Amino acid sequence: GWGRVYVVLGRLDELDGMNTRAVENYTRALDAGDREEAVIRRAVELLREQKQDSAAAGLLDRLAARMVLPDDLERF
Repeated sequence: GWGRVYVVLGRLDELDGMNTRAVENYTRALDAGDREEAVIRRAVELLREQKQDSAAAGLLDRLAARMVLPDDLERF
């Protein structure tokens, strides 16, 4: 589905050094139904690197309403 397309776009953005756009694409992937733990972790890592801890927490809150998160992400 479209979620995988957004993951690939996010990875390409990261390679180009455009981390803000990468987060946007990873978030789109998650909103489109992608539940790959690596994508969730990378989106959270990039948000934290950008000093956007509240956005990272918001993303995890939205995901926690739809799925069971790993314990360490649940505690974040």
